[in-house]
Amino acid sequence: MRDPKRILEKILGDGKDLDRLEETGESLEQLTKILRDVVRCRRTQQWITDHYGIDVVVSPATFSRLLEIPQTDQFYRKFKPYAGSRYRFPQRNEKLR
Repeated sequence: MRDPKRILEKILGDGKDLDRLEETGESLEQLTKILRDVVRCRRTQQWITDHYGIDVVVSPATFSRLLEIPQTDQFYRKFKPYAGSRYRFPQRNEKLR
């Protein structure tokens, strides 16, 4: 990643003290990737809400209850390893492997 500090400024907004983040010794590249994923998820959530009127946010308790449904649990277990990757979910006409 070329300049994670510049990207963080765009994500977090101006006026944030990024030098203090850098002093922690944590990877700014990793933080940038995580925050980009969060922004992408929020945009997707907003798009679904705007176009379909469905709020897809669920609480951890609701998520756990959804896993009690066998089909949901099977799907989650199949795609859980891809959660941190840039894996794209299959399109409508594609078959699951």
